[in-house]
Amino acid sequence: MGRLLAVSFALSALVSTAHADAVLSAAHGEDVSEGAYTLTIDLRGLYATVEIRQTFVDADATDAEALYEFDLPSAVVVDRVTVAIPGKHEEVAFGANASSAGAPTPDDDETRDDVPDAALLRIIDHQAGDPAAGTPDLTRYELRVFPIPSKKAVTVRTRFVVPLEVADGRVILRLPARGDAPNLSRETGEVRFHPSGGITGYDHVHVDESDATLSGGRIQFAHGRRGTLVLDATPRARGTDPLVWYDASAIDRARGTVALSYFVPRPASADRLPFDRILFLIDGSRSMEGATDAAATIVDSVLAAAAPSTKVETILFDRSPRALGGWRAIDTAARSEIGKAIRTAELENGTNLPDAMTAAGAALGEDTTAKTLVVVVTDGLVPLDTTGLELAQRLGAPRAGLVASFVLVTPDHAALPDVLHGALADVAYRTGGMVLTARAGEVTTRVKGLVAELGHPAPLHDVSLEGNDTAPDLTLPELLPAGSGGMLIAGYHGAAPTRIALVATRVDRGVKINGVRGTSPELADLALGSIESIALTAHGPDAEPTEDDTNTSEEQLVQTRRRRGLVTDDTSLVAIDSRSRFAAERRKLAQGGGPFMRVSPPGEPRVGPRVPQVRIGTVKLRGDLDARLIHGMIETGLLPRARTCFQPLLLKQRESEGTVRLDLELSRGEVTSAHVAHSDFPADISACVVDAAYKLDVPRTMLDDMPDTVYLVHYPLTFRSLAAGELVLPGDADSSDPVDTGVHADDADQPLGGITPP
Repeated sequence: MGRLLAVSFALSALVSTAHADAVLSAAHGEDVSEGAYTLTIDLRGLYATVEIRQTFVDADATDAEALYEFDLPSAVVVDRVTVAIPGKHEEVAFGANASSAGAPTPDDDETRDDVPDAALLRIIDHQAGDPAAGTPDLTRYELRVFPIPSKKAVTVRTRFVVPLEVADGRVILRLPARGDAPNLSRETGEVRFHPSGGITGYDHVHVDESDATLSGGRIQFAHGRRGTLVLDATPRARGTDPLVWYDASAIDRARGTVALSYFVPRPASADRLPFDRILFLIDGSRSMEGATDAAATIVDSVLAAAAPSTKVETILFDRSPRALGGWRAIDTAARSEIGKAIRTAELENGTNLPDAMTAAGAALGEDTTAKTLVVVVTDGLVPLDTTGLELAQRLGAPRAGLVASFVLVTPDHAALPDVLHGALADVAYRTGGMVLTARAGEVTTRVKGLVAELGHPAPLHDVSLEGNDTAPDLTLPELLPAGSGGMLIAGYHGAAPTRIALVATRVDRGVKINGVRGTSPELADLALGSIESIALTAHGPDAEPTEDDTNTSEEQLVQTRRRRGLVTDDTSLVAIDSRSRFAAERRKLAQGGGPFMRVSPPGEPRVGPRVPQVRIGTVKLRGDLDARLIHGMIETGLLPRARTCFQPLLLKQRESEGTVRLDLELSRGEVTSAHVAHSDFPADISACVVDAAYKLDVPRTMLDDMPDTVYLVHYPLTFRSLAAGELVLPGDADSSDPVDTGVHADDADQPLGGITPP
């Protein structure tokens, strides 16, 4: 009696990435490289100005034209480019028509200016993101610089304005990865802070892997990897009332733009948590290694803030849930026992949050009169097919008095999870809870704030704005929870708003906050570059604007952007060498929208008036676990255990044949999920194979500031009993199968963005 166990598998890696890396080349193949790439990031309220100081070096024997393509978030507005021409002063670029600026002058000695233009920056492409997965829209730019003199360098400074993402009381800036090209240098820079609008400062500032050091109110950093550059900080404010401030900028006498910023601080209350019962679900899976002390600290601090009459229940979970003894009073013994159980838990494979939610729902019972808080402490890694609706239903939500919140604890060097999208955010939204994040190393300093947020006062509701009659499109969400914020951009007609106030209700108390008006040229540029022409076209509340009015607004908008020197689909930035005989005339012509034509360097390939296109993102595999490594891990760790699963079958029948198709999800050194997609054998064999899969020892990958890579392994095990002899043929680790494919997403809850996994 024998058996044949043949194995093959397909591997997919799921991560977030930009659609293309930055590319530096030369028009005629010269050896051009980056001598330095330095960023100066000025944090100003809920937006940032970023200046890139970039040095291009030509190692060849002839002058070169540098061509640099790069991505920025589509919310960015580029409003300044300067070129330091060797031996001369800096040339400042000005706005020109995009199509004419992108086309070279015909090669005609009678019409051609002898001095080529020093620089051109234009938009060449757009990539649509996925809002459901938190993937941002990206815009691709092209920068052309000439001349880069032989054996010398030229420095270009590019400045842009970008609104910051606001989540869980943090402001976050993400700049796309530039890739691994050898002729690109390491990014270095500094962050400077300019509190405004009621924000008094910033705490818990992190750049990449928290390696920034504060010196003189500034933070110096070096971006050591080629991944996304991530900056996050927690604005500091007085009190818990929302902050509102705005800037208005005229386009002409009849219209203009207004940019309104709002921020709801985290609560800082020391009051007892207003709940009768608190149920903890604590992630005890392998990916929580290094975070269990932080989880225990969070739990103990919540218990310390609860009323003496509050009852507590704790459930630890990995691939299955296990309760720690049922509901009990909160006393010293209970706190000590719960903390010890969390800290000493043996971390295992599996993050079966759905079953944990089912166990929590059973523990809650049928009582709908008690005010109950469910707190899930995890790292945010859950099985890919998890949905918020399923989790809420398993918990028994919605139900009166039940609030479910999540505290996501990440290693210090890992990316912060997305708290705005995915299954966990959906559950919190359905139950009136919150999704909070904390790095393991900052829990001790932030835990009081976390507890206050878990017992947060009700969100502001029935939110509206007063004083925005001339800017009717300026509207806030009707519900503003603590830690939320953002920036709104709208057009106004007639006089600029002189008073804007936020009115809302918190529980039964009315709240009214008068907005503070400021004057910011950078915000004016951001609003002007972001607004649609329809927002500047006057029309009745129930009427569409006429075509003539829309066209007039569009022409006025483009002309104003050109005068202000913004880079958009319709406008580019061009730097003219002051040695040009017609520099002043050409500058005046370009800014007036006339038939301006860029003077190209000698022999430049005809670039033409490239029209930006919109496309979806492409795919690139990333991660340290390649197919061969996973194949070897399964061959040595799964196959010996899987063989024993078929032994009971051989006692019943000498000949048998079939396949078990096993699907695994691997991330951060853990088998997050394992299940049988198809089996030709009885259920007990499938269950045995799943048990064997959960015993795998997954190699840990290096944590960085990028979202975690989730590896999908589709693994068929084919079993065949033989009449004579014993033959075991494991899979061929050297085979060209499997094929590595990648699908990218920001969020481990929704990594496929609607695409069916392979």
